This record gives sequence, structure tokens and C-alpha cells, in this order.
Amino acid sequence: MENEKPEQETCQKEENLTQEKREEDSASKPKKHLPDPWRNSSFSKQEQRQIDLIRKYYPVDEKEHLVIVRLSYPRASDLFDENIGREEAPLLKTDLFHEIEEVVDDIPIGYRVEVHLRIDDYEDYTPKEIAENISDTMELNHFKGEHNRRKKWVTSAFLVIVGILILFLMGYGNSEGWFGTGESASLISEVLDIAAWVFIWEAVTILLVEPSENFVSRIGYIGRIDSFRFYQGESKEPLFSEDFRREYRKRFDNSTHRKKFISTLFLVSGALEVIFGANTIFLSSIHFFQGGADSSYTASTYAAAIIMALFQMLAGISATECYINQGRLRKLAPFFAVFSLILVTVLLINGIFFERTSSFWFNSWLSLALNIIYIAGYLVYRSNRSDKDGK
Repeated sequence: MENEKPEQETCQKEENLTQEKREEDSASKPKKHLPDPWRNSSFSKQEQRQIDLIRKYYPVDEKEHLVIVRLSYPRASDLFDENIGREEAPLLKTDLFHEIEEVVDDIPIGYRVEVHLRIDDYEDYTPKEIAENISDTMELNHFKGEHNRRKKWVTSAFLVIVGILILFLMGYGNSEGWFGTGESASLISEVLDIAAWVFIWEAVTILLVEPSENFVSRIGYIGRIDSFRFYQGESKEPLFSEDFRREYRKRFDNSTHRKKFISTLFLVSGALEVIFGANTIFLSSIHFFQGGADSSYTASTYAAAIIMALFQMLAGISATECYINQGRLRKLAPFFAVFSLILVTVLLINGIFFERTSSFWFNSWLSLALNIIYIAGYLVYRSNRSDKDGK
């Protein structure tokens, strides 16, 4: 109990100093009316008790909805792993982020964290350099999370393609009588049905049930960090302050989310191109080899359908390689995009000047939407590549 009093007094002093500093800063700024997270909430008492407990160990600014986290280090080098990376620019240790994440997990929704880094000896580092290093590390973690997310989407797309193709095989096999009759046919159909849904549900599991740890981590605490303030030991005035929310928004603006969404649609369009191409090859082969001598499905028609289907599948593979930014076929993506643009134009002209059936219109509109998504996805891919080349 005797050891707890000095610690509580230190927290109270820091809370008072922080509140005084905020009142001085807010005098020249317009008042912000932030929503009360407890108002009109059935859990208000529980959350109030939660914040009361947090106030025992951390200074809390209820007016600004901030929890002040004090992290002390004897030396600035304690923040870095100087055995990894360049000597003049070592990487940050993960301990700093783990400590912040633990605090974020304890505070109610609607509150943010203001980190006070109190370092006795900055050595050869400056507060601005440390702040920049923190932002860079967060950005590197973001890119790592994006890379893992893209790999999971590609894996899921592959599993869905396999599952749907197995369902096609089961459907055509049952309609054409490939599996015979009786119990043996039912058993084969059941096995194919189970195998197909195993692939599809595995894809759903990868995307939804097992989300990327880095993505959850970003959502969990990076978005709730308000700012970093750097102090020399126990000094009252900060040496440097970094508005982390503004810095994070500057590095990842809203256009990044739109491009991410369109890039995902690009991958989906590529997967559908592969599925439609494989389906065309399958159906064309059935019509050609089972049609007989009187069939209107000639060898030239069959060859044209196969070439078109192979083109679709290559376009789909190219979209996948563009999405993960590796592979040789992605170099052919401009050719596939131009061809898709021509195909969209032909479909529009054909639909305007010729009378078609409802089935034709359904397939035409589906192909039109698919090709528009493919073109938009490729343009976003080129835009991202241009941004990287510009940097």
C-alpha cells in the first residue's frame, strides 16, 4: 500500500499537468463536441466502472476522451533492436506496440490513447527521428498485412474455382448419365458434391473465420492511437509531439480503400474468367464430340470456342498475377484489357442492332459487367504501379 501511493500521486500529477496543458491549447482552438460513449447505452454503468478502474492507473481526459499512457525508458536505444537493420537506422522493437495494444484492449470504445514517451537519455536520436521510425514501422506492418491479405484472397479464389468446377462436373455428369445408374451413381455424385463444398467452405474459412492477424491488429489499436508526445525524463513540457491520426490518414488516404476494393474485384473477375473459360471448353467439347455428323457445331466453331476460352482463362490468370504483383502473364494484362474493351463495344453494338433472346441478354450483360470490372481493375493496377515508380 505504501508503494501504491507514490505511483498514484505520480499519475495524478501527470493528469493535472496534462489537463492544464490541454486547457491552454484549447483556449485558441474551437471547442470540439465529441459524443459521449455512455449516453443512451444500456451498458453505461459497466463502462463507467471500467473507466473508473482505468483512472486508478492511467490519467484520463474525459473531456477529450483520451487515456494517457506513460512509457518510460532510460535510453532511447532501448526502443530499438540495434542488431537488426542498418546501424544508422535500426528497427523498433515490438515491445512498444505490444504495451500500447494491451492498454487499448482495456479501454472502452470511443476512447483513444495518447502515448507519453519519457526517455532519460536520447543519446544520438532525436524525438522527431523516433516518431518517424514509429510511423515507418506501422506502415511496414500495414504492407505486411496487405501482402498476407492478398495471398489469402488468391488462395480462396483458387479453392472456389476448384469447388465450382467440381460442381459443374457433377451436374453435367448427372444430366449426361456419365456415372451410370443406381447406388453407384448416387455415391459418385455425393462424393463430388461433398468435395466441391469442402473446397468452397475452406475458402470461406480462410477469408472470414481466420482473418489476417495484422489486419485485426491494425483495426484493434492503430486506429485508436491519437498522438505521441516525447519528454526528457520527468519534464513537464514535451520536446516533440506527433499527431499520429493525421499522419496515418496522410499515409493511407481514402483513395487507398477504394483502390483496394477495385483490386479485389479485379481478382474476382479474373477467377470468373477462368471459370467461364473452363466451362466453355467443357461444353464445347461435349457438343462437338457427341453431336455426330449432323451437328451444326463444326470443327471451326469448336476451334474458335476453344481459343476464346483459353484467352479467357489466360486473362483470368493474368488478373491474379497483377493482384499479387508477380508472374510473367501480368505483362500481357494490357493486351487482355484492350481486348476486353473491344468485346464490351461489340456486345453493346450487337445488342442495339440485333434482336436477341433473354438468355443472350443475360450472358451479354454478365460478360459486359465482367469486362468492365476487369478493365477498372487493370487501371487501378497501373495506377498503383505508377505511384510506386514515381516514389
